[in-house]
Amino acid sequence: MFSVRSFAMLAKLLLLLLTGVPAAPVQAQSLPGVSSQDDSSALLADTFGRVTPRGTIQGYLAAVGAGDFEKAANFLNLRSVSFGERQSRGIQLASDLKNLLDRDGLIYDSIEISNQADGKSGDELATNLDRIGTLAISSSKAPFLLERVTGENGILIWLVAAETLDQVPFLLMLSRESPIDRYLPEQLAGFKIATVPIGHWIALIIIAFASLAAGLAISWVFITVLRRFWPVDATSRRKGTFQSLLIPLGIVLASNFYRPAIVAFGVQVVARENTNWIALIVGWVAFAMLCMRIVDGLIGYVMDRMTRRSKKTSVAAISLARRALNIAIIAIAIIAVLDIVGVDVTAGLAALGIGGLALALGAQKTIENLVGSITMVADQPVRVGDFCKFGEVTGTVEDIGMRSTQVRTLERTIVTIPNGVFSGMQIENYSRRDYFKLQTVLTLRYETTPDQIRYLLVELRGLLYAHEKVRNDPARVRFVGLGKDALEIELFLYINAVDYDAYLEVCEDLLLRVMDIVKQSGTDFAFPSQTLYFAKDNALPADAAERVESEISAMKKKGELQIPRFDPKKIEEISNTIKFPQ
Repeated sequence: MFSVRSFAMLAKLLLLLLTGVPAAPVQAQSLPGVSSQDDSSALLADTFGRVTPRGTIQGYLAAVGAGDFEKAANFLNLRSVSFGERQSRGIQLASDLKNLLDRDGLIYDSIEISNQADGKSGDELATNLDRIGTLAISSSKAPFLLERVTGENGILIWLVAAETLDQVPFLLMLSRESPIDRYLPEQLAGFKIATVPIGHWIALIIIAFASLAAGLAISWVFITVLRRFWPVDATSRRKGTFQSLLIPLGIVLASNFYRPAIVAFGVQVVARENTNWIALIVGWVAFAMLCMRIVDGLIGYVMDRMTRRSKKTSVAAISLARRALNIAIIAIAIIAVLDIVGVDVTAGLAALGIGGLALALGAQKTIENLVGSITMVADQPVRVGDFCKFGEVTGTVEDIGMRSTQVRTLERTIVTIPNGVFSGMQIENYSRRDYFKLQTVLTLRYETTPDQIRYLLVELRGLLYAHEKVRNDPARVRFVGLGKDALEIELFLYINAVDYDAYLEVCEDLLLRVMDIVKQSGTDFAFPSQTLYFAKDNALPADAAERVESEISAMKKKGELQIPRFDPKKIEEISNTIKFPQ
């Protein structure tokens, strides 16, 4: 079913679909003196539809299926037969070829037979020959060939090659009666539908159900074994993946069992080819479903590993890759199904090149968003789960799709932004910062003495240098100004924290310690408003001021006053001596 020829043709068609440009057709070389205009006229002129290899074999099978061997003879190359015997000899050869195909012959799937006037290239045959199957596969094998010749009206047509017809009588004598005809009761052999005994139609149904049963059984065994060697946790994204593979895998296996089975049992070629397209379509649909579920399972496995390792780097890239792969799989399946039912997908896809410019102009925004998606995945300014600010919106990135990005705002709403716009915005990503900044100004009452200021500077700097969650470079405490209603000391530092909540915990601890130091200094914070005094203000505690002045005086005499900057040895001595409460 899924041969190398099928995949090669579909790969070319998919490339043409994705680019939207009519690629140079991969065809056999045309015969001398024949133009593309001749091929176009041939499509209209030949009433038997013999201008392509697929049209010839389908026409022949339709004729023998109707029991019209005289018409079937028109699909045979009888040039070597004398004109007087051509009609009788043609009818006999058409019948013998049909009998040989019934007993011991194989015709390729329709998707593997060229539907182009020039036939197929790359098969190591002459440019006017195409191989469409095999004759006498159980004994001496012979290729089933079509050849391109000039018809009676001067146009090029495809006929069963004279080389093949010459071998038909000999191969027919070597062939044996098919197993079905050997054991088929006379009652089932006498009654016919479309020239095929009803017993052959019944055999088709039995083989189909038997193939399906065998495919599902093998699929169940394979998945059961796979589960033992690759267990899935109940919380894994891959939960249910193996179960979802059971039916599509079984149908794919069944469709591959069905084809050789009906040939081996000798089901007549008319019955085979009239039902084979159904098996092909079902097989391709199941194959597409199987591939999509395998992709989902592999993506889930990768995401599980990333979750265990706490890595979110490639979540958006993997999500985008999954969607792109699923789209590619669906496109291949659609192309295959259309080709099986006889739609000329090559011509249709080539027409995309003509309308490619108009499509691009009409889909500028779509293309812009797609390019924006690729840019975001490549540059990764944000990842799924990042907390960021863009424009006037702040929130957490929840999904990066092929067209747009969804952000959960602080109001718990969802904002959807086209990727073309999002990739061009200035984005501030809070999740990427390494440290959190704390900058604040302490406003002190004007009654604070210079020595109290010195005491505060020393103690606050010591606090920052000693705290294990504060980076020492820089950790700045400076007396920065004489404000309108207060003395100002600025604290500027960076806090080492894993997230914003942890930062708030450290910030809270630091500010409480700062308040304790201010209280110990004997001064207090100033009110930011003006106060009109009608009575004498309460005096500041004299004992605290005297104590602070004596401590500062002692530091000056010993040369230990850490102003204007701390001694590096002192910093090393007190570093990390204050532990952050766990």
